[in-house]
Amino acid sequence: MSQTAAQRQWYLRNREYKLAQNKKWRDGHKKRLAALTSRWYKANRKRHCAQTSAARRLRKSKNPEKFYALENKRAEAWRIKNRKHWRDLARRWKAKNPRRVKELLRRHLYGIEPEDFNQLLAKQKNRCSICRDSFSKQTPNVDHCHNTKKIRGLLCRRCNQGLGFFRDSKKFLRRAIRYL
Repeated sequence: MSQTAAQRQWYLRNREYKLAQNKKWRDGHKKRLAALTSRWYKANRKRHCAQTSAARRLRKSKNPEKFYALENKRAEAWRIKNRKHWRDLARRWKAKNPRRVKELLRRHLYGIEPEDFNQLLAKQKNRCSICRDSFSKQTPNVDHCHNTKKIRGLLCRRCNQGLGFFRDSKKFLRRAIRYL
């Protein structure tokens, strides 16, 4: 048996002991390891990034579904581990990109793309469907049927809330008209 084979066999027999010993050493030398890692990364950054990118491209090309599932899992684990930092990043991004946030919310809540929203806005001549007030000073709200999820049009905040208070019921609206 060669030296490496003998070492391999010894390691397999004493694996738990060796892992515990290594962990104990790493725990006692955290600052030194961090400094060494940082120094190595600075010296080898370009090469390391190129190798990492090449490896990622290869894994992605072999099995894209598995690659994206693993990436999402890693990202989620990072977000959980760094929850406070992630929230700060998200808060800052939202503050810098309010228009993009609204577009993403519309897509998520109503399934409407920015192009479709702009077409609907142009079709209504940039005005509320009910009161005909201009949307120049306010952001239009997407009015939709809560049962079918179908988009009915764009409303100003007051009209949208008014329909909500009447629970989108024609019966309640007729009663309100008669009352007035």
